[in-house]
Amino acid sequence: PNEKHTIRSMPYVVCGGDEYMQAMPLLALGILVYIVGAWSAIIFGIVSAPKLYASSDSFRASIRFLVYKFRACRWWFNLILLTRSIALSLVTVIFPNSSFEQWLMTTCIMLFAWIMHAQYNPYSERYANIVE
Repeated sequence: PNEKHTIRSMPYVVCGGDEYMQAMPLLALGILVYIVGAWSAIIFGIVSAPKLYASSDSFRASIRFLVYKFRACRWWFNLILLTRSIALSLVTVIFPNSSFEQWLMTTCIMLFAWIMHAQYNPYSERYANIVE
């Protein structure tokens, strides 16, 4: 009724209030390190894979978890899965008050991911492609 926005689990913290603004630098640092930093490292590993995978044993061991389940020609497909995961986790952040918009966006994200998967069949195991 008072037009102030709060988080349901912490109604005493008003969005845009003093406590909220004090946490912003920490939030920005967390986003840079955990989201942008991790995604950049994974993108670097996937983009560098064709050049370094065969020549460097240490590089191969360090990025094996990113490429081992995919066919050799689809080594990059983990970028699609990572993008899908980040997009799905952001749906409730972008549309916090509208369940219809959340459902619509989730459906669009999953439909795009399904089309990409059906187009490329990335997994080396045939049954994994069918189940996905």
